[in-house]
Amino acid sequence: MARSRYDVARGGDPATIESLLSRLKALAPTKGSALTYYAKYWRSYADYQVALLNLGGRNRDLAKSCLADALQNLNEADPQDAEVHALRALVIGLNLAFSTSLTVMNDLTHASEDLRQAAILAPTNVRVLYASAVADYATPANYGGRRKAEGLLRNALGQAPEPNRPLRPTWGQDDCAALLIKILLDSDRQAEAKSMFEKYQAQFPNSAPLTTIERKL
Repeated sequence: MARSRYDVARGGDPATIESLLSRLKALAPTKGSALTYYAKYWRSYADYQVALLNLGGRNRDLAKSCLADALQNLNEADPQDAEVHALRALVIGLNLAFSTSLTVMNDLTHASEDLRQAAILAPTNVRVLYASAVADYATPANYGGRRKAEGLLRNALGQAPEPNRPLRPTWGQDDCAALLIKILLDSDRQAEAKSMFEKYQAQFPNSAPLTTIERKL
């Protein structure tokens, strides 16, 4: 499972992600074990990755179903875990593609509350900072967005390396780098963007987010 989780976090290969999701859903961990605690998180993360791959048009119905499953699992996970709040904010953000005029404000409120709780619980956590940056970047400037994302991402990338723990999340550095590179390109800072890409691509050669952003350099 550790190798599959690494592939999901770094490679973004659809077959690998969907295979891992099937394996996670088939798990029946012993009650009270560490795997029991993290099974819902990693199921949700795999669903989130499948939704990311399919939301752009490959299979929107699958994306919608995966996001619903992710939210259900995260709603049943530990409410005092910053990782849960950060991932749920990301999932809700993607799920806004399926929100209606009647539900969008409620969804945004829930996402904002998750980000607030995550920041209280773990203010320097890479995934917490990343989720907050994604939310800010996705908010139009005329609604107060795109003001904090760059600082949040630089903060995340400046954190000390996390210890390699078998089940706890450690993903996110390459996601932060890819989004920061996009911001740099948006503001015509091509030289810094290219330098940053080379730095993080060397660290994460199998990163799907960095491979995607490379096409824009």
